Amino acid sequence: MIRRPPRSTLSSSSAASDVYKRQYQRRVRDNGVDEMEFDEVPPRERSTAPIKPMLVLSVAFTSLVGSLLGYDIGVISGAIIYIETDLDLSSFQAEVIVGSLNLVSAFGGLGSGAVADKLGRKKTIGIAALIFILGTLCMCVSSSFTGLLLGRVIMGLGIGCGFVIGPLYAAELSPARLRGSFASLFEVAIGIGILLGYLGAWVCRDFEQAWRVMLGLGMGPPLLVIGCLFMLPESPRYLWAKGHVAEAAGVLGMVMSAEEAEACIEDLQGSPLTATPRPAARESPWKKLWNPTKVHRMMMIVGFGVSIAQQANGSEAVVYYIPKIMASAGVKGDADKLKFNILIGACRAAFIGVGCYCVDRLGRRPLLLVSTAGIAGCLFALALGVWAQSAAGAIISLCGFMAFYSVGVGPVNMVLLSEIFPY
Repeated sequence: MIRRPPRSTLSSSSAASDVYKRQYQRRVRDNGVDEMEFDEVPPRERSTAPIKPMLVLSVAFTSLVGSLLGYDIGVISGAIIYIETDLDLSSFQAEVIVGSLNLVSAFGGLGSGAVADKLGRKKTIGIAALIFILGTLCMCVSSSFTGLLLGRVIMGLGIGCGFVIGPLYAAELSPARLRGSFASLFEVAIGIGILLGYLGAWVCRDFEQAWRVMLGLGMGPPLLVIGCLFMLPESPRYLWAKGHVAEAAGVLGMVMSAEEAEACIEDLQGSPLTATPRPAARESPWKKLWNPTKVHRMMMIVGFGVSIAQQANGSEAVVYYIPKIMASAGVKGDADKLKFNILIGACRAAFIGVGCYCVDRLGRRPLLLVSTAGIAGCLFALALGVWAQSAAGAIISLCGFMAFYSVGVGPVNMVLLSEIFPY
């Protein structure tokens, strides 16, 4: 009989608990006894092994993909001021240019999974970076609304693809004890990218054709990503699923300690992943969306709900239109608006670090609850600040909004999706 250990031995790491829950359930079934509740099943002792340099390098450079989205969000909020004047765009055309990327990136994200499963995570990240570069070049040489929109659409496809695969790659390389922090580094890259976009708009404000220079600077991160991909390993989960077991084990040895690699291999052996190539004729995973099991339905509710909530709280709309919000609150002059952009972007970047530190220590759910409540309160305060024409009130509310978003909703969403959805 398998004895149930005391509750005091439980770990606070939900990711590690999930791994050891599956291992325990397999041991129970192998021994032919009834499966017991897992709330009394202990995971292994938390590892204190040093972090491998290859893991840090891989996660850091692929997180640069997040800076593509961040830089675009930051720089377009300043560049659109000059684009409207230079190309004589209407307010509606400017809004279409700004908002089209979010719409198109959804389609890029939907198609990225199939590409990553076929070509691998590394190649898909490289393709996303190339698409972003192509879209940026198209926008930089455009002299009409149509050209700008075309470039924006191309950029959206690349950003959507990278936005999905970047955190996935980081989560699949990381051991359970670091998965939350490392997967949420993608959100850190977005915050840093936004801040750099604001700084780029400020530095280039007096250049001739300033908006073209602002947008062109965004090609730096994807070029760096492409150059570094040749040195990085492929995802071990992808390799395992394709039947390259020895290569997958080698990658795990490069990025984890021997104990963590062994635990990960044991987890892979008991997961839906197969150590042989999947047959060509198999049920399409899309069909499961329309006829889900109870487990799949709950996964979809949580995954889709958190993702929709992340976008519906107005985070990107606020970031895109900070200059216009400042103008509505009584701030005059383009230079002053861009200065406040930098202040609010710095606040977001600083608090993302707090979120990454807390995500593996306080848990996913508490951070989501606190973050969502804080966002709601700050949006209400922002509305009051704009109504009262209080620039100080609007700035404080925007900083608070960014702080609460960065501590919870931003980084937690990156980690949660990679944990609840199987390969």
